[in-house]
Amino acid sequence: MVNLTDLWKSQGAKSRNHPTMWVRNDSTQEFINEIGRVTKCGKSHLLSVTTGRFGGTYAHWQIALACPLRYTLIDCLPMAGKQASAVSDKVAKAILDIESSKV
Repeated sequence: MVNLTDLWKSQGAKSRNHPTMWVRNDSTQEFINEIGRVTKCGKSHLLSVTTGRFGGTYAHWQIALACPLRYTLIDCLPMAGKQASAVSDKVAKAILDIESSKV
């Protein structure tokens, strides 16, 4: 599992981009469910959120690939966050399509 919180911190740790905010997004939940369907893994094997001193948001590598791209897109593209999010959703779908074709 990849620590999304560490990735978030490496991107400047803006509170609007916290991993838990991304995880709550409906399209993210759909993406996680689809990764679960393709990989035949339960949600607990794909995503884990822990609290405390060593807590964080941990995700399966395929989910983690989509998350840092979203941070980069929101922070770097000269468009509104909603549009950047839509672009990142397309990237996530492309990753999923690639993985689906391997099955």
